[in-house]
Amino acid sequence: MTNLPTMFSKILSEYIKSKNIKTNLLAQYCGVDRSNMYKLISGKRNPGSEELVHKMADYMRLTPTECRELVEAYRITVTGYETYYRRKTIQDFIGNFSGKMDDIADISSFFSNDLNPEQFSDNRSISGRTKLYHTIYTIMALESQKEHGHIKLLFQPDSDDFMEILASISKNKPNLKIDHIICLNNTDKITSDKRDYNLCCLQKIIPMYYTCLCDYTPFCYYDSINSHNSNFNLLSSLVITSEYAITFSPQLKYGILFICKNTLQKFQSIFDDLKAETTPVVCKIDSVFTQFDYLDNLDIGEKTGYSYQMEPCLIPLIPLSFPEKYLSRALPGRDQFVLSVKQYIRQKSEIVKTVSTHFMFTEAGVMHFLKTGRIFELPDAVYSPIEYSDRVLAVRTLVNACKNEKYRMLRPDTPVSLSSLCIYVTAHSGYLLFSSADGNLVYLNLEEPSLLFAFYDYLSTLNEDFFYPADETVSRLLHLIKKNHA
Repeated sequence: MTNLPTMFSKILSEYIKSKNIKTNLLAQYCGVDRSNMYKLISGKRNPGSEELVHKMADYMRLTPTECRELVEAYRITVTGYETYYRRKTIQDFIGNFSGKMDDIADISSFFSNDLNPEQFSDNRSISGRTKLYHTIYTIMALESQKEHGHIKLLFQPDSDDFMEILASISKNKPNLKIDHIICLNNTDKITSDKRDYNLCCLQKIIPMYYTCLCDYTPFCYYDSINSHNSNFNLLSSLVITSEYAITFSPQLKYGILFICKNTLQKFQSIFDDLKAETTPVVCKIDSVFTQFDYLDNLDIGEKTGYSYQMEPCLIPLIPLSFPEKYLSRALPGRDQFVLSVKQYIRQKSEIVKTVSTHFMFTEAGVMHFLKTGRIFELPDAVYSPIEYSDRVLAVRTLVNACKNEKYRMLRPDTPVSLSSLCIYVTAHSGYLLFSSADGNLVYLNLEEPSLLFAFYDYLSTLNEDFFYPADETVSRLLHLIKKNHA
């Protein structure tokens, strides 16, 4: 069987040829015998380490850009094209999740100062992107002003303009309900722009939870995304309100508006039938009381789980006396909530002792806790800041957990070390946690399997170089305690 050249071997061969490199001298410099070097060049064998790739780059005097290209080709070759770019998409998603997204602008002035429904007629044909956007904005804005507005969407979230319109009209509308059906890719194939399409969809809908107050729920079905977005799909996108329906092309070039009640009822029925065949992408949990009910029922007792957040997950490490001591006295149903928090502490503490859960955190996160006394998993409104002596107690407990490597500290130069996103995943369940624009915590239960797998796969394969060794972690944490005592 003939071995085909790999991406790494192709690029390596090109550099050897273009820079007139002698193979035997390259092999000698790298400490590899000549026959094995020929196997690396032909693609019959891959380098045993990234260090060897850097040695090759050094000998060939590659520029920094050329070196990065060779190293990336090596990583793609040993990891696999789809896996490499899926992990890269996840890394970008986490690393760029600052928690300080740009505020949603009021874009109403770009469309109309007067939302006049009389301008519309039944079976009205609309051509041109600007006119179509104006019509879509108007009918959704009219619906958002109703006491119990309900918008139904069948449209892909990869249009930034469309999602900006949606976020703008729903920003301060707590009584508005939006059901959004989207198509997710039915294969692991990476798109032409080297991104994981399903993860990109998740990234596009996150602002709906960060800034908007509406009841927004995304649902999904599966298809080949390339054929789905084809020009031959004609009027495959749909917006339905209580008074209007507009069907339009995925490229937002043309559409048809309907206002006839019988037609609207038919569209409503079709949409509801389609929704029945979908599954949720994520599920928002927006009450602190339901959050603990959810966490209590979450299957976090599996053999292996991964927890990532900038601040260490301190809930398993704090004493059971903390809830009674620090939870707000004005909290409705306080006694029951104290019991719920205690139960959650017990549950998480048991997991730290008995289950292979890996908790990842950053030094900057520990510094923030020592400075503020705030625990990220709890909304600020439900408890008072932890007293400083108790903060030190919690960090000392963290030090002990780091000794047996249950907790691992990320180096500050890792690509995900400054993210404000909290992630917990096992092979079968998980959630994302972040703070919304109004300071409330938002839990998004990861319902969609490919998204859950992507986060689990990324966190379970993080490069060991991303972490401090256990002894250095302990030393740095003890230094922080001493420094803050001084």
